[in-house]
Amino acid sequence: MSSKVVVSREKLKNYLTAFYQTNKILNKLLKYEGISVEIDKDVVTTILREYQRHLSCLHTTMKISGGGKVDSHKIAALFTMLIVKHSNVVKASSRINCNTSFQIIPHIYFAYVYSLVIMEAMYNINRSGDDRIIFDTNTSYLKEFVKLIYANRDIITIPVMAPECGKHFSGIFLLSHLYYFIEEVADKKPDID
Repeated sequence: MSSKVVVSREKLKNYLTAFYQTNKILNKLLKYEGISVEIDKDVVTTILREYQRHLSCLHTTMKISGGGKVDSHKIAALFTMLIVKHSNVVKASSRINCNTSFQIIPHIYFAYVYSLVIMEAMYNINRSGDDRIIFDTNTSYLKEFVKLIYANRDIITIPVMAPECGKHFSGIFLLSHLYYFIEEVADKKPDID
């Protein structure tokens, strides 16, 4: 049985703000594809509620006690899993009639960008100085990550009726390692003027 972890109102507000930031980023990115996305506020509320419950389970699974914290990679991975689970969180519409992956699985694109927005924010809040930029608008890289998530969605999806704490958390550890490497690569990119 896991003990309940309470997420502060400030953090929840930051996560909610990140949903709107991600929506704005994706709309800007997809504008040239003739696609727009819109988030469902009720589903966002459900995701934030489930996040708190699954964060408690993650604390138990990782044996984190007291004031221990979960790193940004695992938080990003947990949000990715929840967004993949709640695929109706984002809807895509297009001015042209075609079925691109942006239109068919917009929630996975959203999950990826959202997770990087969260990681950037957590890094920049915890450290002073230059802001770190992790998200790259290179859509070919974005598409490859989405293909990876889609192909492995059964591994990284939290089952609807999952026990409070179960083996489904292996997906968080898998994704958190991917996010760690994405962050490391972002640090190694040369500055281009």
